Formats: sequence, C-alpha cells, structure tokens
Amino acid sequence: MLSLIKKTALLVAFSAFCLCAQAAHFDLGRTGDLYIDAPASWKVKSRLIEGVGYEFTFTPANGTNAKALITLVTQAAAKPVDPKKIDADFIQTCRPFVAASVEKKADLRRYQLKQGYGVYAIFTDAALVEQPAKPNDYKVMAPGLIQLTDSIQALATLFADDANGPEMAAMRAFVESLRITPAITSS
Repeated sequence: MLSLIKKTALLVAFSAFCLCAQAAHFDLGRTGDLYIDAPASWKVKSRLIEGVGYEFTFTPANGTNAKALITLVTQAAAKPVDPKKIDADFIQTCRPFVAASVEKKADLRRYQLKQGYGVYAIFTDAALVEQPAKPNDYKVMAPGLIQLTDSIQALATLFADDANGPEMAAMRAFVESLRITPAITSS
C-alpha cells in the first residue's frame, strides 16, 4: 500500500512540475540557444567555463536538499551521436562511484530526450544510508552523459536524498527537456 501512496505522490509532484515549468533560455553565442523546461520553483545559476563550455546549477527555492549540475561542453571536432560509444564512455566515467555505492554496479538508464541521446545511473552512498539528511550532503547521486548534437555534450549530475522522490523526478524531467537550437547567422 505504501508503494501505491509513493507512486501517487510522485505522479502529483510530476504533474505539478509540468504545470509550473517554464522554459529557461540561455544564449550560448555561436553555439546556439539552450532551452531547459525548469520548474519556476527552482533557482538557477549559470556561468561560462573558459575553454570548456557552460555550467548550470539548479536548486529548489524551498531549500529541499537537492541539486542538479549540468555542464555543456562544446567539442572541438563534431562527431555523430553514437549510443554505443556514449554508453561505453559513461560506464568508464562511473567506475569511481561503484565501490562506495549500495548498487555496486552502474545500471544504465536512458534519458527520454527531446534531442540527442543520453544515459544516467543512480548511486546511493552506502555510508549515508540510515543517516539523517544533512544540507549539501546527498544520499543519492545520478550522473549522466548526454550528447545533444554532433558538437555538444552535457554532463548532468543530479543530487538528492531519495532516488524515487519528487525532486529527483523533477530534475530528470528538466534534464530530458534539454535542447539546443542553432545560432542564427547573418549572411
């Protein structure tokens, strides 16, 4: 019965997210325009990382212990979106998290993206299980690797205290909304 209650709560939270979402727009110059359907109830900070790309940090305005960190990386040489290569690269990226996790393996999950291809995995910090929640000390981490276009990758890392909680569902939803439109060039 508790499972049904949790599922209903997640459905209500996700529905509220959809009703309150707003498209955040970021002009990335020659890279194009980035759109993210972020909840209006989340704060966003963005910054340029010279020589790398852009970093976006999302946190709930209500102070809930959750955070999404999305880094866009512009690749020097364009390469086609290759799901098998992305999966293999991501598994290598996850290796440092496996040993300290409850899961003990990287269980790849696909993002349902509007554009590109992406995967993520969920890792529960074994040392924090059964511990009380502490601000900025997250029990669950969900790293992800996304290739939006031939020349733009995104690294998305989601942090929360509950892998099945409404914050994690909201963060996955706005990561899945990521999309790039090409820059308009004048002739």
